[in-house]
Amino acid sequence: MNEDLLRVLTDARRLVGQRDVMLRVEAANLETVYVGELDGQWLASDRGETFMFLASERATYEPWSAETARHAIQGLAVELVGEETEHEAWYRIQAAIGESTVLASVVALVADAIDRVFQAHLQRDHR
Repeated sequence: MNEDLLRVLTDARRLVGQRDVMLRVEAANLETVYVGELDGQWLASDRGETFMFLASERATYEPWSAETARHAIQGLAVELVGEETEHEAWYRIQAAIGESTVLASVVALVADAIDRVFQAHLQRDHR
């Protein structure tokens, strides 16, 4: 675990009196990336917000497609995790954070992946 991040989040937990605290980052490309512990892993992720937006937005974007999203992030050091059943679905874009992870780089990477997924889903007449 990245010691600087652990220290910041430990202080934040103490300050707000809550166990679960994440760092929310508004990236330079205007995408939102969350940094912290999620499902027992230290991650930078979109917390599923990209999927939730694309699953409900119809005016500008094509309907959500996991295949389109995977293709959009191919070659980046991020992963698309999630699952679909007949009645529900969830997906998030994420990258693991380790001891030597440069946080600025992983945040920029996840923000770029989010942007690529949005661009890939953009309706042709909006490109």
